[in-house]
Amino acid sequence: MTPRHAIRSLTDEGEAEDGLVPYILGGTDELDSCPPFPFPVVGNILPDGWELAGQRWLVQTGNSDSDGLAMECDEFKRSLSGYVRRNPGHGFAVVEENEGEAVVAAFKRVEE
Repeated sequence: MTPRHAIRSLTDEGEAEDGLVPYILGGTDELDSCPPFPFPVVGNILPDGWELAGQRWLVQTGNSDSDGLAMECDEFKRSLSGYVRRNPGHGFAVVEENEGEAVVAAFKRVEE
């Protein structure tokens, strides 16, 4: 997983792209056909106006020889559903990808 201190700012890096912001779910039914996930892949870039919220999920995205630590998609959807109910307005993005697995992180808007 990407340590918090390894996250770079889009504005610091001059890499801002239209649409490269965490995805806010309108409802968890949007995940019915997942994977693939609707979340952008931001890697270690911290989208401008957002900060990490602290929650991450290691999720199976395909067939892999995973060590069993990654959540299956149904388990991830249940966990994410509860998180969304408790934290409306938070967005989600993929911060790390490996063959058959992804780390999805929660982000919240920076308070101004």
